[in-house]
Amino acid sequence: MTDPGAAASAGSGGTDPVHRSEERLRLVLEATGAGIWDTHLGTGETYISRRLETILGYTAGACPRLLTTFVRHVVPEHRSRVLEQLRLSVLTRDPFALDCRIRDARDNIRTLHVRGHVLADSLGHITRSVGVVVDITTEAAARELQLAQERQLARAQEIAQIGSWTWEFSTQSLSWSAEFYRIMELDPTTVKPSQDALSPLISEQDRERLRVAHEACIDHDTPVDLRYQLYLPSGRVRHVHARAELLRSATGRPLALVGTTQDVTEQVHAVEERARLEAQVHHAQKLESLGLLAGGIAHDFNNLLVGVLSNASLALLDLDEQAPARQVVLEIERTAQRAADLTRQLLAYSGKGRFVVEPLQLSALAGEMAQLLRTVVSKDATLELELDDALPLILGDATQLRQVIMNLITNASDALQGRHGTITVRTRRHDELRSGAEALHFGAETVHAAESVCLEVIDTGVGMTRTTAERIFDPFFSTKFTGRGLGLAATLGIVRGHQGAISVESAPGRGTRIVLRFPVTTARATAEAPAIAPVAERHRGRVLVVDDDNVVRSVATALLARRGFEVLSDASGQAALDRLSAPEVNVRFVLLDLTMPGLTGIEVLQRLRACEREAGRAPITVFLMSGYSEQEVTSGAGDLAVAGFLQKPFTIADLDTLLASLPDV
Repeated sequence: MTDPGAAASAGSGGTDPVHRSEERLRLVLEATGAGIWDTHLGTGETYISRRLETILGYTAGACPRLLTTFVRHVVPEHRSRVLEQLRLSVLTRDPFALDCRIRDARDNIRTLHVRGHVLADSLGHITRSVGVVVDITTEAAARELQLAQERQLARAQEIAQIGSWTWEFSTQSLSWSAEFYRIMELDPTTVKPSQDALSPLISEQDRERLRVAHEACIDHDTPVDLRYQLYLPSGRVRHVHARAELLRSATGRPLALVGTTQDVTEQVHAVEERARLEAQVHHAQKLESLGLLAGGIAHDFNNLLVGVLSNASLALLDLDEQAPARQVVLEIERTAQRAADLTRQLLAYSGKGRFVVEPLQLSALAGEMAQLLRTVVSKDATLELELDDALPLILGDATQLRQVIMNLITNASDALQGRHGTITVRTRRHDELRSGAEALHFGAETVHAAESVCLEVIDTGVGMTRTTAERIFDPFFSTKFTGRGLGLAATLGIVRGHQGAISVESAPGRGTRIVLRFPVTTARATAEAPAIAPVAERHRGRVLVVDDDNVVRSVATALLARRGFEVLSDASGQAALDRLSAPEVNVRFVLLDLTMPGLTGIEVLQRLRACEREAGRAPITVFLMSGYSEQEVTSGAGDLAVAGFLQKPFTIADLDTLLASLPDV
């Protein structure tokens, strides 16, 4: 089909106004970079402009001038859409516009914008399809790049949990990003960006802070940088970090306020968790330090009490039953025994106060102590017992566990503050226990639930805040009058020493529930043998007392001398080893202190046994003595052949019991 404009111009000598107008239109369209087609729908002949030939990748005059020329260059995935648009245009006689991709004659992919419509003859019959084609490959690529960048930005905001917003001054309009909607838990299909939509999510105080910050940013270019909380529709509380800056034109005119809102809830919780763990570590370090201090105090105090109790025992040996001073000395002895009870509390707190470990029935101990304490608790308190007599046994020291039960019941009584209330003492298996989510946990974390039993003490008293509950096992912390505060600290030490754990549940006005959990044992309880008082007798032979404390050496020497021994003494482990290495020294036994500067008692014993093996001598009988528990001491001695143990502070009766096990000579 020939160029209609050119043919008209040639046929009329170029003077026909209509044809000149069409030619000018063609030239204008091609000057814009648009290609033109004009197809006769009856014959299929098509006029294709030079620009359209170039767009389709042909050289001048090489493009087939057929209706199917353009369509066959359209990529397969777009072809059906193009044909459908052409068909609808013929049926409806409406113009059409579409974007599509083609593969040109040079095998290049191009993106085109196509606009066209159909023309009818004088009888109203559709005869022609005409239109323009514009190559928008560069613009489409730029648009796709922009869309990709927007998708990347949206994904980056989602990953970083940063939503963005913009307030346009010229249009007074607010826009939010998709991530901003997500952070606020708002639906973008139903909620339009507005301050009214945000106000219910922010506290009045934080709204005022934001308003002041935004005004300062607009008026003085002061960047916004603050944190606040969101109270979301779901009921959750979210921490966010808001930033904003003023955007100006090249001439300095304010254009918009642009900002971001980042969800920092996880970071805030991580900081809080780290602070909580650091506090726990600090608390554990403090307890460890105080435990060492308590153990040291107990050790030194025990040495002083050795002098008091042992000298009292010596005095009683010399006093007649009717002597006026005898009652005074007995009172001194009783007072010293009460002081020894205090050192046992200190040792319990330090975790080294276990004395006699044996299989025990927790319910029996609880019942025994509860009956004894009925007259001690507040007269307005009702003491109720719910004890399971079929509980498995635990390994423990009965004296210390009685002290634990006493401490818990007396503290529960104090919590009633003179009001009517109930104290419940309950024992049960752990699998029957129901702990609240807010319970605080102390002590060992290795107690398996399936292999433990529990002691619960529950009161209906005033209760505690969580802050107070976290500190109740701190030494000398007390909500009572000055001077109290070691009872629960000793309780925690005893429970730790029994490889147990404690949980505490309390709230103001709701009382307190303290649960102790102990591992069970498969050992069987043994019947107690009747106690037989040792008979004091005269002994003979040479003995060696080794202790760095002068008082302990003096009273031990005096007590052993009263029993007929020739007593030598040394103030250090090295001095004792030097003496025992001399061939002429022949001692019947050694009374060796565990804790000494320089060489400890265990180290002295190790070297002594090594020397005996090298020399081929029979091992010397060695008794260890300490303020710590027998198990603590003998477990450290291993297989070093310890003949017995003397607990500080001791009386002459305790010494006689030890001497009863001395081998005959």
